Order: sequence, then C-alpha cells, then structure tokens
Amino acid sequence: MSVKATRTNLSPRAWEHRGRPGKLLARLGLLVTQPVERGMLPQLYAATAPGVRGGRFFGPAGLGETRGRVTEARLGREAADPATGERLWAAAEELTGTSYL
Repeated sequence: MSVKATRTNLSPRAWEHRGRPGKLLARLGLLVTQPVERGMLPQLYAATAPGVRGGRFFGPAGLGETRGRVTEARLGREAADPATGERLWAAAEELTGTSYL
C-alpha cells in the first residue's frame, strides 16, 4: 500500500537570526505556516489512521493546503503523471547510486 502526505509549511524560525528584517519575516510567515507539531500530523495520519487506503494523499485543510487540520488533499497534476514519477525515480537512483528495482 502506498499513501502520501503532502508538503507542509513549518514555522519559518530559520529567519529569526537575520536581524530585524528576519524577525519580521518570521512573524509574517506564521500567518501561512504551522508549528512542526502540527506539520507532522499528515504523515502520522497517513501512516496510522484506520481505514486509510493506498493511493490517498493527505495534507492540511486550510489556506492553500499550508496549514490547518488534516484532510484528504488534492493531488497535483505533476504528482499523478507517470512520466514525472519515472524521471524522479531515475534521478533518485542516479543521485544515490542505488538501484531500487
């Protein structure tokens, strides 16, 4: 079974050390991000929720799927494209020097 959790935006704390502009950017970023504890929920849900079937995709429900409660998410056109998947798989094998199949 294959289940996927979508990308998630986590709190932009990486900007805080960049002085006043970085702190401002970090605070503004909190409007479209969520803390790590919430950002990991789609992955946990996909891995452990009863009744989850293969081929489903989970992510945040609100604000452009960047924050909020976990829900079934939309699968982007590129993510559903077999040719894109084959290119990604080939790149992963080349970059890791490992053949997976």
